[in-house]
Amino acid sequence: MLEGLIFMFLMFLGVISLIIALIELTIALVNKSPKQKKKAFKIGIIPTFCFGLLAFWHLLLVPSLNKSKMEDFSGTYFYYYTSEKSLPKKDFENSSPRLILLPDGRYIFNKVEGFKLDTNGFWKTGGIDEQFEFYDKNNHFIKTAIPVKTNRNNKIVFDLNKSYEVSFIKISNNY
Repeated sequence: MLEGLIFMFLMFLGVISLIIALIELTIALVNKSPKQKKKAFKIGIIPTFCFGLLAFWHLLLVPSLNKSKMEDFSGTYFYYYTSEKSLPKKDFENSSPRLILLPDGRYIFNKVEGFKLDTNGFWKTGGIDEQFEFYDKNNHFIKTAIPVKTNRNNKIVFDLNKSYEVSFIKISNNY
C-alpha cells in the first residue's frame, strides 16, 4: 500500500512539474529569454528525477527482489495440518499432497480432489500484498497463496473462501 502511495505521489509531482517546465520553456522561447529558459530546465530536473526513480524501482529493483524471493521459496512442500481452519486431514489422507516450486517459475502438484490447482503450471511472486500467483499451463490465473517465512521453514498458505486454508510447509530445497 505504501508503495502505491509513493508511486502516485511521484507520478503527480513528475507530471505537474513537467507541465510547469514545458509552460516555462514555451514562454522563454516566445520571449527569447535565456534566464527563463534556464529556469525551465532547472524545473525539468524534478520530472526527470521522479520518472527515473520510478523506472529504477519497477524495471530493476522489483524484478531483482522477486527473483530472490522465488529462489528462496523454491523447493518441495508437503501438506501441513495447522488448525481448525485447515481442511480436514481425512480429505488428504490418501493423496499426501506435495507441491514443488521450481526456481524458473514452474510448479508441479499432485492433484487433490476438491482443491483447485492444476498438476503443473506457473507461479510468480510480487502479487497484491506480496502474494504468490498461480497460473495453469495456458497462463490463466488460478489462485493466490500467502508466503510465510519463518526461522525454520518456509510455508505457503492457500486461503479457500475465507473459511478454510490449505498450508504447505517446505521440507527440502530439492526438486
